[in-house]
Amino acid sequence: MKPVAWTIILAIAAPALAWAAPQQAPDGIVQIRKKGSTWYFKVLPEERRKSVVDEKEVDIDIPQRLSVVWAPDEAYAPLRGQGSLFAFPGNSDTKTVNLYREGKRYGMEVTQDIAELKNLTRDELAELQKSMMEEFYQFDLEFPGGSWEELAKLLRERLAAAYEQQIPDLLKPYLPAKVEIDLSTKAAQHARYPAIQGKNLTLALLRAFGPGPIVEGKTESTPRVVQREDNGLQLVMDVSRSLARLVLSDRNALGSDEPLDVAFFHLGTKPNLAGADVVALFEMAWKARIGPLYAKVKYHPETKTLMVQGTQDELFAADKVFATLTGRPAPVAPSSNPFDSLNETLNKIAELLHKQVEDKEKDK
Repeated sequence: MKPVAWTIILAIAAPALAWAAPQQAPDGIVQIRKKGSTWYFKVLPEERRKSVVDEKEVDIDIPQRLSVVWAPDEAYAPLRGQGSLFAFPGNSDTKTVNLYREGKRYGMEVTQDIAELKNLTRDELAELQKSMMEEFYQFDLEFPGGSWEELAKLLRERLAAAYEQQIPDLLKPYLPAKVEIDLSTKAAQHARYPAIQGKNLTLALLRAFGPGPIVEGKTESTPRVVQREDNGLQLVMDVSRSLARLVLSDRNALGSDEPLDVAFFHLGTKPNLAGADVVALFEMAWKARIGPLYAKVKYHPETKTLMVQGTQDELFAADKVFATLTGRPAPVAPSSNPFDSLNETLNKIAELLHKQVEDKEKDK
């Protein structure tokens, strides 16, 4: 029996998306429509206000701010409100970056080093970069199925190209024009994924169908010299996330503290069962669950035994298939209640004690 191909096809009911020029409202809000969501961008200029610091009235600079909001497409209320740049009732996400600069005296942060404030700006930009990499940039994908490493290589290429082509002009002064994407392989067990075909995908949309790609800025250290209160000098390492070098990883990957279970299936009692056919049926059962696959199968022809390593759910699915093939009762699904296993153990102990009493009675 040949393995059955299983493919996720993400169809698009709406017309194909064109990269339309962003629309700017009279109040300076730039609007960009993406498939499934609308994004709004605005840069607020620096301001100078009077404030009291150490009982003295001083001029305080309010930093330039970059604000971004996005929300699912539905019946929109106007993006207007009191006390907020973007007042949006309902399900939306907002990021604001305070753009601190050299030579400025800022409100609540007047006692902070300007380098610390610039690091804060960088951290906020990194959060915006991550959100947009996962939610904003769209790409086409045709993946034949395979390991996380194979999927990640395709995603790296598609995502880097989408970023370069689609980054909004408004963000170009603040974020790099190009990004490099590294692939993370630090995991004990990586998932396998079935074939995927889709148009205008995002990483966030892809996660809804099983794969779990996430991006983070690669950690980098920058040294700087700080003058202490005693006029001495101190070398400080500022650790931040990179905006130009990102890391793509699979959040479905299992760590070393999450070992896979092992089960054995003996085919000797059923000579008409071929190992390859049973494995193909196992694969069908696993893929029907629509999620990441961890299971691995090895066949030992001398003993006609299949060894399956996988999660509890995968072993249960394989056990159910094997029960059907061999004509034995189907296994009972494992309970999520932790007391059920304890009760089962106590019942087995009680049965064993009862049997021991019966045996003693017989011996008399």
